[in-house]
Amino acid sequence: MYAINIDGTTAQLYTVDINTGAATPTSSNFPSVGADYNLTGNQRFGFDFNPSTLQADTSMRIRLVATNGDNLRINSNTGALASIPAGLARLANIASDVLHLFFPTAGIHPERFGAALKRNLIEA
Repeated sequence: MYAINIDGTTAQLYTVDINTGAATPTSSNFPSVGADYNLTGNQRFGFDFNPSTLQADTSMRIRLVATNGDNLRINSNTGALASIPAGLARLANIASDVLHLFFPTAGIHPERFGAALKRNLIEA
């Protein structure tokens, strides 16, 4: 299980022991603001992973999306930023627009935001 903490300067990935609830930081973190993304400010985040993204080093890629439209991939072993997928850079904005269709109150957007990948189980 994974958790993430994003503050004004860094984003830190944690592994969470499912028996004790103890959170252990991964070996690396990455800046909250980069050339192509900004995770600071009052926004919400969602993340999930797809086991089919298993890499040669046994890590997977965790997808992190933010309500401002940023979309990042994080190395599950190290917590380092793996990539910023160019083709999906504004995926979160699309999700927000779809949610707004279901909650059309003028000027008010839903207070919940999340992310899920359709293949988060290893297929036999």
